[in-house]
Amino acid sequence: MLIPEIILSILLLCVSYICLRLHKANKEEKWQRMKYENQLEFFYMQSRERDEAFKEMQQYRHDFKNHLIGLKNYVDQENKEKIREYVDILLQDIKGGYYEHKSGNLVVDAVTGYKFKKMKIHDIAFTTQFSIPEELSFEETDLCVILGNTLDNAVEASEKISKEVRKIELKMEYRPGSLFIVVKNRYSGRLSTDRRGKLLTTKEEKTSHGIGIRSIEQIARKYQGIVTVEPENDWFEIRILLYEHGH
Repeated sequence: MLIPEIILSILLLCVSYICLRLHKANKEEKWQRMKYENQLEFFYMQSRERDEAFKEMQQYRHDFKNHLIGLKNYVDQENKEKIREYVDILLQDIKGGYYEHKSGNLVVDAVTGYKFKKMKIHDIAFTTQFSIPEELSFEETDLCVILGNTLDNAVEASEKISKEVRKIELKMEYRPGSLFIVVKNRYSGRLSTDRRGKLLTTKEEKTSHGIGIRSIEQIARKYQGIVTVEPENDWFEIRILLYEHGH
């Protein structure tokens, strides 16, 4: 009777192993599909950015022609005071429309530029501090997922508080072998954590939310990095540390 039991146990182990492998393969397939979808979204986002930049350039050329006509009129009149006022107005318009959150890295600038437009719509102050090279060894889709999710969460939290205190801060620092990303935002309310101190979503659809932070954590593990969350004094801060492969 012992031999059949051993054979049955071996069969059960084999079935369990096969099921585990299939489950793992399914998870990896979903993760790859999600990365692919994010990559497509990133390229669509870049395309939209280029289209909008082209339209803005056309509008600027049209407006600039009219500005020159106005300035020429004041020059012909030798009205220095009006010329000075007109130039001051033009400089103010240029300053107001200039996107100053540039890092020099194409992916970072594409994502932050896209999210910055949404922040302006919702009257959210945005400050950045970049110390990164033009080229990074981390996959573009991974950076897109990290920045996209963290900034989206920060914007969503900011929408729930008064406009006077809305603020998001982004810091990215590269050191040989590692990349440090910090996103901070003002928030109101109470954050929930589980028994292990892990942050829980406060949204009603709990099963469909929280995916963003899990994606970030999965990317961090891919680069042997870590993700930490520190809510303190009405500020929510998420820190992501990534290590280059081979370090």
